[in-house]
Amino acid sequence: MAVTAAAPAWGLNPVVRLHWRNWGDDSIAFEERSGQLFQLDALSAAAMACLEERAQTLAEVVDALAADLQQAPDAELHDTVGEIVAYFHRLGWVEPIISA
Repeated sequence: MAVTAAAPAWGLNPVVRLHWRNWGDDSIAFEERSGQLFQLDALSAAAMACLEERAQTLAEVVDALAADLQQAPDAELHDTVGEIVAYFHRLGWVEPIISA
């Protein structure tokens, strides 16, 4: 019998300090630690808002965003949100939460 690892929950990196401005379809995030500005589309900003609220698995973020969009969570949304979370991870904004 194969053992599969549980999907990691993603949470904010505790050293990240984001400051937001939202203009409808676009948002600007200033990351205090690096001093950099980032432009995010509405879906990316919504994904980050989910992760700022609490640590969540990718599936939980997809489900929350699909509900906000009033659509069923599908493979395309899952892939897109997965790319967004991976981008946030590369930036150092989020990290996998290791449970004991």
